[in-house]
Amino acid sequence: MKKFYWFFMVVLLAFTLCACAVDGVIENPTSGSSCSPDEQKQDKLISVWYRSRYNTELDGKYLDPSECDLLIRVAKEADFAESEVYNLPIQFDFTIRHYNRGDGDFFANPNAEYVDVRYYLCYSSPIMARMYQTAEGYGYDAVTLSEEVIAEVKAYFSFVEALSDAEKQQIEAAWLREMGYSLPQWCQGEEKGGPCGGVHYYGTYKGYDILFISGNLAVIGTETIGGITFTHASNMSLYAHKDGQFYLLRDLCEAGDFNYGYLHTIYERHTECQQGHGLG
Repeated sequence: MKKFYWFFMVVLLAFTLCACAVDGVIENPTSGSSCSPDEQKQDKLISVWYRSRYNTELDGKYLDPSECDLLIRVAKEADFAESEVYNLPIQFDFTIRHYNRGDGDFFANPNAEYVDVRYYLCYSSPIMARMYQTAEGYGYDAVTLSEEVIAEVKAYFSFVEALSDAEKQQIEAAWLREMGYSLPQWCQGEEKGGPCGGVHYYGTYKGYDILFISGNLAVIGTETIGGITFTHASNMSLYAHKDGQFYLLRDLCEAGDFNYGYLHTIYERHTECQQGHGLG
């Protein structure tokens, strides 16, 4: 199979030296790895790295594999084939532990009871590539994913692209009932460099509509949630709306209702919004 020279040069070296990365700890799978073998020999997701589209403090953060089940399904259903991929802009870097099921198994390796296969998913291409080791050596291949699959992955981890006018009106009415005053206007400064004020929609996660509300005070606003710091050129707040009720996003995260993947994507939306207004 053809090697992805540009993209996998560094990754290949890392993969040769280690095969299991969980919470930043890397170990050799043949030397008593902390990733305990599955007695039932069920393939499983053991690490997920969700990369930001921006050079931010979020790069290099791992997600909880138990909250990323969709990735293993997409990878196992994909029809991989030989391909060349250069300079792939990765959104997800994840590893699936495939257990050997006999000499005829595609990932069979006589030197280990399982093989850790590294997968790379790109939204923009959209492509999924993988790198793995077999008895014959390393293999590389890729598949172009359908728009439906990419949409499903995005929806699972991230957001609805936009609210309808009717949905906005429902949120406005709920805010007035609960808060006793009108919700600020939705931001109208859509063009780059335009004014950034009012309410921004950052997506819907687990049924919660995330609202960033910008104030008018001439102070630098900051809020740290789950170790991620949101900043703005004026005072600000982050709310979550669901079924006519409003919650501070910080409170939901502290209660464990939001995983890091959701918060990560909310931060990306915030960064994208700030850059769109010439503030990032």
